[in-house]
Amino acid sequence: SRRNPSYFRADLKIGIRRNGLKTTHTFFVDLQNISSHQNVFLSEYDADSNQIRTTYQRGFFPDVRYQVLF
Repeated sequence: SRRNPSYFRADLKIGIRRNGLKTTHTFFVDLQNISSHQNVFLSEYDADSNQIRTTYQRGFFPDVRYQVLF
């Protein structure tokens, strides 16, 4: 049977946390899939075109967050 290529994804996350008396503040930058490698998400047969369609996961995705906990 046919196998998908090996899965590869490199992430980088940098953040800072500040603990106070009643609150905690967290800020981070999460760079997901920094190499923008295309990994196979789904392969399915398309009966109309008589071919196998491949759907890939998303590429590079930056995520910036600020969080306050009480």
